Amino acid sequence: MVYSLCVLDGLAASDAEDVSQEVMVSALRGLRGYKDCRLSTWLYRLTRRRLADHFRSPQRRHIPAGLPDAPPLSTALPCPHPNPEQEAIQARENERTREALNALAEPVRSIMLAYYLGEVPVRDIAREMSMAENTVKSHLRRGRLSLRQRLGEEP
Repeated sequence: MVYSLCVLDGLAASDAEDVSQEVMVSALRGLRGYKDCRLSTWLYRLTRRRLADHFRSPQRRHIPAGLPDAPPLSTALPCPHPNPEQEAIQARENERTREALNALAEPVRSIMLAYYLGEVPVRDIAREMSMAENTVKSHLRRGRLSLRQRLGEEP
């Protein structure tokens, strides 16, 4: 869930891994202060805070590592990341998906975000939103159909 939120916010895989690790360290350190809320909700809030910190950080720059005479790591090891063109395409697709999600009407948007990003079960969404479980499932179905239509996919 944490890594998925980072990627959906547009972070590159390496940055998403770093932020996810920071969230997990924060969660471990703050476990004693964990209160009555759901664990997924608590982790979601921690993730959002770490993402905000990451985007505000002035240290968001590449710092070279290794010995001065050693070849750069990019030539020493094969790069697991896609090339810049693929990253640009993926970033555009992420943006299109984010825009399509934001265009959904309430409560469909909130239910979709809770279910897919927050990994909240249908039963818990229904309880929190004072709806029947079947109503939540209907909203999820409508949301998926609407996203497919907005993104130009076949139903």
